[in-house]
Amino acid sequence: MVEILADDRERGTGVVMRLRSFGWDVRETRLATGDYIVGGTIGIERKTTADFAASLANGRLFQQVAALKAVFRKPLLLIEGDRASIDGIRPQAVQGALTSISVRWFVPILWSQDTEETAYMLFLIARQNVDLRQRWQPVSIKKPTTKRELQHRMLKTIPHVGQHRAALLLDRFGSLERLMTADENELRQIKGIGKKRAILIQQLLHEPSATYLVDRC
Repeated sequence: MVEILADDRERGTGVVMRLRSFGWDVRETRLATGDYIVGGTIGIERKTTADFAASLANGRLFQQVAALKAVFRKPLLLIEGDRASIDGIRPQAVQGALTSISVRWFVPILWSQDTEETAYMLFLIARQNVDLRQRWQPVSIKKPTTKRELQHRMLKTIPHVGQHRAALLLDRFGSLERLMTADENELRQIKGIGKKRAILIQQLLHEPSATYLVDRC
């Protein structure tokens, strides 16, 4: 489960309690930047419309946005309340601030109606972060453990050979060195290798400066 950190000054808002009711583990601590941190990479500044108006008026808003941008890989501003309820600030100033934050600072802005919706949006952010981590699990690539496995891996990458024919070629010739000396007739004894493919394999192995037509193996 992705960890959610909440600034301890958010305790009285009801957001943390609601998040826990969704079954999410939330740890309260004093955060230097932002109000919530999801998965260690998403920093969220939560503001009510009253907070937004006050911080815009005193100039603190852009300082907080700059701090979010500097600290977190994925900064986010979440404004809670009805946009029409922003008092004391000209609509043009509000629009200008929102545009600047989104376009100049590249910080996304989310809106919620109340603490209930805020908590649910944080829950969704955390859950989607879990889904992304599971989707992009690192793929473990098995390293070859024997000489034959290494030869097979090298051989199957050759155009016009592929995995199945690589195994057949190794069974027939035993080594890459012996394959290099095989003539066209010997190559054509391998199932799935006709005259055209045998010639192409020979050309590829012995004429590095030529240009070849690579077909599907």
